[in-house]
Amino acid sequence: MLDPIMILKTLELINKASGKIALNNLEILSNKGQNEPLFGGYFIQLLRQMKQERLIDSDKNEWYFSITQKGLDYLKEHAKE
Repeated sequence: MLDPIMILKTLELINKASGKIALNNLEILSNKGQNEPLFGGYFIQLLRQMKQERLIDSDKNEWYFSITQKGLDYLKEHAKE
């Protein structure tokens, strides 16, 4: 299963560039190189859970996503170097 850390790492990189990324591009980049990619409804479900936990944010249509400061802090604490 896809680790939320991969989504946060992707959003951290996007945050340094433009701040937000379209859902379809986030799905592709987050799943790249994963042994067990997570697509479609499962991916959306994970994003919504992360949004409830305030690790990420989105526009009202959930088409574009960005990382929050709480997400950056979570990544710093939980990501393996």
